[in-house]
Amino acid sequence: MAAVDVVIVNYNMGELLQECLDSVSRDRQDKEIIVVDNASSDQSVEMVRKRFPAVKLIASRENLGLAKGLNTAIRRGRGKYIQVMHPDVVIARDTLGQMVRFMESHPDAAAAGCRVRHPDGRAFPSAHRFPKPTAFILDVLPIPASLARRHGWHGLFMRNMDFSHEQEVDIIAAAFLMLRRSALKKAGLFDEAFTNWTGEWDLCYRLKQQGWKVMYSPDAEVVHYESYVPAGKMAFRKEIAYKFKKGYVVADKVQRMLFLFYRKHLSRLDFEWFRLLSMGNLVMKSIIRSATFFREDSRSRIVNYLKTIRVCLDERYHQ
Repeated sequence: MAAVDVVIVNYNMGELLQECLDSVSRDRQDKEIIVVDNASSDQSVEMVRKRFPAVKLIASRENLGLAKGLNTAIRRGRGKYIQVMHPDVVIARDTLGQMVRFMESHPDAAAAGCRVRHPDGRAFPSAHRFPKPTAFILDVLPIPASLARRHGWHGLFMRNMDFSHEQEVDIIAAAFLMLRRSALKKAGLFDEAFTNWTGEWDLCYRLKQQGWKVMYSPDAEVVHYESYVPAGKMAFRKEIAYKFKKGYVVADKVQRMLFLFYRKHLSRLDFEWFRLLSMGNLVMKSIIRSATFFREDSRSRIVNYLKTIRVCLDERYHQ
């Protein structure tokens, strides 16, 4: 039995998935790799079968969503640890080993993450706070990084977090999240109502309710392509040009998942505060963006801000 089950859910990211699997295959840690493909229309399935025959591939005929896809993969594994990672993540040769050693030295941790960077070297906010109103307010206020670190005034996405030292956090992003299988036996797997976003927020909340810790370790580091797309053929460790994806295209969907989290775990008062703060923030962003309405990216963002405001007003999500 492998010590680690590496579980990846893929949808039409064949080129990035290949880079991901190349890097995971080179890692020295004893592992089993399980890929769930959510009915991709590219050549992802064929690529995995041809280039990575040792990978346990589950080719779904329908798009299961991220949460159900992850649960499908987790149930097929038997490892002591589960490494959840996105298909657009590339790891170093001993990353999994470093994460396993960290979990072994922290038996009270049910989940852990590490440094995550974009291809251009910028830090990706891999640790989050639970989305309570205070965290949301701190996320939008222009608090200097040094002041936020000194007093622990971190917003939702902890953008001012000091990534140089180990610490307990609320949430580790599912882009690269190691889980202890024994902790999931009582807490349960991912809630499949959280289809593609914030499922790890719900899972980390349940784990913490049961007394487990969620930890951040600075010892390992991975690269997350996330909002970048290759301008040409992918080739990690070579000079590549990237361009940032335009728009704010999933904001309304993420907002629905946040409302689901509130209804499940927090009070009605907290929910109403969050709803009002969200609308106020979105209205302000729309007004600011309207000053540059002639730009395509501004128009795209305004349209999606308005779609998200509509979600905030929709009675189905705040009854």
